[in-house]
Amino acid sequence: MRLKKWSALLLFILIATLVAACGNAKSTGTAGSESASDAESEQDLPEVLNIGYFEYIDDSLIVKQQGWLEEELNQLGVEVNWISFQTGRDANNALLSKAIDIQIGIGDPPVSIAVESKTPYEIFWAGQTVGEAEALVTKKDSGIDRIEDLKGKRVATTIASTSHYSLLSALQLNGLTEADVQIVDLTAPDILSAWQRGDIDAAYTWDPILTEILKDGTRLISSADLAEQRHPTGTYGVVHTEFGEKYPKIVELYIKQLIRAQQLYTENPDEAAKLWAEGLHISEEEAAKQAKGSIWLTPEQQLSKDFLGTSGNIGNTAESLKKIGDFLVDQKSLTTKLEVSSYEAIINPVYLENVVNKTNN
Repeated sequence: MRLKKWSALLLFILIATLVAACGNAKSTGTAGSESASDAESEQDLPEVLNIGYFEYIDDSLIVKQQGWLEEELNQLGVEVNWISFQTGRDANNALLSKAIDIQIGIGDPPVSIAVESKTPYEIFWAGQTVGEAEALVTKKDSGIDRIEDLKGKRVATTIASTSHYSLLSALQLNGLTEADVQIVDLTAPDILSAWQRGDIDAAYTWDPILTEILKDGTRLISSADLAEQRHPTGTYGVVHTEFGEKYPKIVELYIKQLIRAQQLYTENPDEAAKLWAEGLHISEEEAAKQAKGSIWLTPEQQLSKDFLGTSGNIGNTAESLKKIGDFLVDQKSLTTKLEVSSYEAIINPVYLENVVNKTNN
């Protein structure tokens, strides 16, 4: 009987100690303290978060420049590793091999390609649609005044990018096919070098390289023009499916910082321009101008029917991706036209919904 009493007493003391420890636990920090405690609630955390990004003006570059993720995750023992890519194709390969966990700014065509190849990732963010930030440009002294004049000419773009899709769309709308021009596959920096050497007659590319070639070039058509002709393009944030399932709070933490970056741009565009200028080694004036070349989508817009939709009702992004996938099949860039359900399957608004719901509550 005495043994039973001692056992009961020890159990009571153990429980009381655990309750006291939980009651004394405190989170630190100010703006990101809720985010940090959210991430800390994970039973397991990765040693390293590998994030892919592109070197152009978007919300993720602000997050990187400000070191907001590092502020939140380093205190939890998680290293943040930023990896720059020049093409969506390379980002797809990195996600497939698990070299990165998250990629921001990947365009519709690489996503459509990933769906066909069953690359295991999900869309969680749709921060921008492309406007004047991408365009088809030709040299001022080239004698090329219309898109039809490109027949037989050397036109550079980055294969499997939004610019590539927009170039093919522009050709089609003007009675040309891919076979009517000589498409040269180059990264954006290599496009600038080829342009300066005179190796190409025209290029469809994005900022900041676009701004450089426009100094002695003529814009023939922009992605904003093509959007008006029912060929819109956009960029997305994607996460490797396995990583997202294992660390959903990490994805949500990143989304909070992306929203924070959008708010900074809205409330203090000069500060945002300064951060972009430092990250891209351009002037603040150029950064401010280039930022206006994209259409920035709020979280609420992203969760609308026009874009990602909700977990219970996937939005029009799936239809848009299917349209691009079908187009790429017609252009012999892909092999199979898939059902819209295949594209719906990779859209996961739950992460963003959770963040928005917590913010509103």
